[in-house]
Amino acid sequence: MIQQTVDPFNHQKTAVDKFSANNYRQALFWDVGCGKTLAALMCFRHAVNLEIVKQLLVLSPISLIENAWGEDIKKFTDFEYTNFHKSKTIDNDIALINLESFISKKKYDYIKDWIHKKPTMCVIDESSKIKNYRAKCTKSVLSLKKAFCASLVLSGTPAPNDESEYWPQMVFLSDEIFPTNFFAFRHRYFTLTRGGFTLNSKGLRKSELGSLLKKGFKYKLIPQKEKFFFSCMAKHVDRVKKEDVLDLPDQLDEVRSIILGTEQRKAYNQMKTRLITEIQGENVVATIALAKLTRLRQIISGFSKSDTGKIVELKENPKIKELKDLLAEIGKHQVMICAEYHKEIDDIKGLVGDNAVVLDGRTSDKDEAIQLFKDNKVQYLIFHPLSGGVGLSFNACDYMIFYSLSYSSENYIQSRGRIHRPNKKNNATYIHLIAENSIDEIIFKCLHEKRDKMAIIEEFLL
Repeated sequence: MIQQTVDPFNHQKTAVDKFSANNYRQALFWDVGCGKTLAALMCFRHAVNLEIVKQLLVLSPISLIENAWGEDIKKFTDFEYTNFHKSKTIDNDIALINLESFISKKKYDYIKDWIHKKPTMCVIDESSKIKNYRAKCTKSVLSLKKAFCASLVLSGTPAPNDESEYWPQMVFLSDEIFPTNFFAFRHRYFTLTRGGFTLNSKGLRKSELGSLLKKGFKYKLIPQKEKFFFSCMAKHVDRVKKEDVLDLPDQLDEVRSIILGTEQRKAYNQMKTRLITEIQGENVVATIALAKLTRLRQIISGFSKSDTGKIVELKENPKIKELKDLLAEIGKHQVMICAEYHKEIDDIKGLVGDNAVVLDGRTSDKDEAIQLFKDNKVQYLIFHPLSGGVGLSFNACDYMIFYSLSYSSENYIQSRGRIHRPNKKNNATYIHLIAENSIDEIIFKCLHEKRDKMAIIEEFLL
C-alpha cells in the first residue's frame, strides 16, 4: 500500500483516474521530473485494491532500477521488490528488470512462467526503448502483452524520430488503437516522401523499397491523416509538460546509476586497492589525496592517464552511453551538462556535436558561447564548474546533468544556482550520473550532506 508520507500531485492523482477509465491500460508521456514512477506505483496500488492484479513487472533502464524504482517503492509503499537483473528468482510481488536482461532466454522464460501464476500488471519505463518494431526487445515485449491484466508505458519522448515509433507502445496497450500489423499500420498512415515528392509504397518488393530508402526517401505521416492519427491515441495517452505542472517543488534531484563494465570494474578495483595503500601510508594531505582519487574518477568516465600524462581510452564507457539515453529522454529541452575533466567535456561534445557550446578554461570567447545558449541557438551547454558555475543565470534552462561532480560543495552549489534563480518560472531538475559502488557515491553523499573535502577521503578509507 502507498504510504502517505507525501501528498501526490494533482497530475499523479488524475493519472490513476485515467488508468482506471481506460481499462487499466495507459500511456504516461510526461517530461523528466514530473513523477512518472510514483504515479505508476499509485496505479498499481489502485489495481491491487480492486483485485485486478496481484503482482507487478517493471521493465526499466538499468540506471533507474534501484535509484528510481527501488527508492520509490521503499519510500512510498510497503511492497517488497526483487531486482531481477541481479537475482535468479523473483521472491516478491514486484519484479524489476532491464530490457537487456529481459530478452535473455533464461530470464524471459522465467518471467513468462511467473506472470501466469498471478494476475500481473506490466510497466515499461522509458517505453521509447521499444520504438523499433524490428528490435528483439520489442518483439519479446509484444509477445507477452496479452498475459498482462493491466499495462502502463512511460516516456518523456515516446517517438523521438518519427510518429511510426508510437506503434509498438500503443499496440502493447491495446489492439484497438492501431492495426496490430506494423506494415498495415504504416500503409494506412504513412507515405514515402523526398523533397516534396510522395510515392505510394504499396506493392513494392523489399528490394525496390530498400533502393528508394537508400536514395533518400523517408516514411512521413500523411498530413491529411495527422489529426485522426493522434485522436486514435488520445484516450490512452496522458501528456504532461514540465512547464504546465505548477505544483512541483522548485528543485528536483535524480540519480542515474552507472554499472561499470567488467574490465572497467577490474581496473577500478586494482586502482582503488593501490590508492588505499598509498593514502594510508602517508600523512594525509587533502589536496594530495583528492588528486590521487582523480584516477578512480577517470576510470569511471572511460579513460585513464599514464604517469607521463598520456590519455588511454578504455574499451568501456557506460557513462557516456547513459548520457546519450538521458538526452534522448529529455528531448528538445535545453540542458546544461557539468563535467570536471577536459576529456569528459570532449567526449560529451563529440556525442552532441554542433548542437552544443563548451564553457571551460580553453574557451576563447566565453561571452559568445553563453549568448548562443541563451538565444537557444544550441541546445546544450557543456561546462566546467569553475567556468560556468558562478555569476551566470540561465532561467530558460530547466535541466542540469552532473556528468561528474566537484569535490567542492561551494562549486556544486554555485553550479546548481545557474538554473535556479529567484525569478525562475519553472522548476529546476538536477540529474546525477553516479557509478554504482564507486567514489561517485561517496562524493555525492558528502556534497548533499554539506561535508568538507576531508570527509570524502575518510569515507573512501572506511
